[in-house]
Amino acid sequence: MNMRGARFLLLAGWLATTGLAGEPSDPVAALKRFSDFQQLDLTRLLAGEIATERGALMDFPNGISAQACFVMAVPPAEAARRLRVWDPSPHEALKVYSFHPLPVPCTAKDFQALNFQTNSKPIRWLFDKTVATTPTKSDLNLTRAEAAALAGGIQKQSDARVAADCWSKLLAARAAAFQQKGVAGMVPYEMAGAMMAPAVQLRTMLREEAGVGLEFVPILRKIGLFGNAPDAALPAFYYWSLFDADHHAVLNLGAVYQLAVGEHYQLADIEYYESAELYTAIALYEIWPIQIGGQPGALVWRGDYVTAPMLAFTKGTERLAYGVLMVQEIKKEIRCLLDEAKSRR
Repeated sequence: MNMRGARFLLLAGWLATTGLAGEPSDPVAALKRFSDFQQLDLTRLLAGEIATERGALMDFPNGISAQACFVMAVPPAEAARRLRVWDPSPHEALKVYSFHPLPVPCTAKDFQALNFQTNSKPIRWLFDKTVATTPTKSDLNLTRAEAAALAGGIQKQSDARVAADCWSKLLAARAAAFQQKGVAGMVPYEMAGAMMAPAVQLRTMLREEAGVGLEFVPILRKIGLFGNAPDAALPAFYYWSLFDADHHAVLNLGAVYQLAVGEHYQLADIEYYESAELYTAIALYEIWPIQIGGQPGALVWRGDYVTAPMLAFTKGTERLAYGVLMVQEIKKEIRCLLDEAKSRR
């Protein structure tokens, strides 16, 4: 471990011990302390504006980040609940084909909604890459054992149902490993390039974003992302989804954790498996109590951290362009969430 990482862990441990991390304070002042938002107009947020910031360029070649801040017209506890279980699939603009909660423990039957029988070009792309997989070569994020299982199960029959069954078994095995072991159950990818460990990439990004990492020490330690002892008493909302990423369909597995820290809440949404295009991602949320016209409301900060193979080949202007696109997509997602909340009133 380098000196920067060592200093980070020592300070994080001290903050967690003394209770300074997450100490109640003015929400806007607390947000400015650790985030990229040094100028924030709460009045504009209360009027419905979504503030965003493109993350600074990272030394880590595969990483990119963005931050957002917005207001929800519900108490913090309700805001946390909604964010934890939100289903984006009804919103066509977000291009999420399927989104499904997963029970504990999960089995292959919990993925029976997966369907490759469609004329959708992105889903057809994933099906074709599945069929083309061999025990030694694949463009998908797989272990060698998973690649062999896909190749042996499909046997070039180009059967959509067989492909879905093979993926159901693969996803169930990965989800079960994560449900049992947490972050330690995130199996490295061995195909589509050099071996890559999603957990290592998440830790690398968050150590580089030291202010954010320190702010979220309470929840990151409990889920085992910092340290190796996850708190079994902190339950997760598990899910799987199928979505469009740059015209390619991607299967993913995720878990959302929630923790009360003093007067506010922290959430961590870990996408611990991505079938292609991405390696892994985490969205962190901090939710503070505020007043909206004399009624309880919530100020929400969101930070997204994504690792993807193509980012290693981007520099300068091109990397900045990816950051702008990421901000646009996050803002679109938040707008859908807020519009959905308004329609419920």
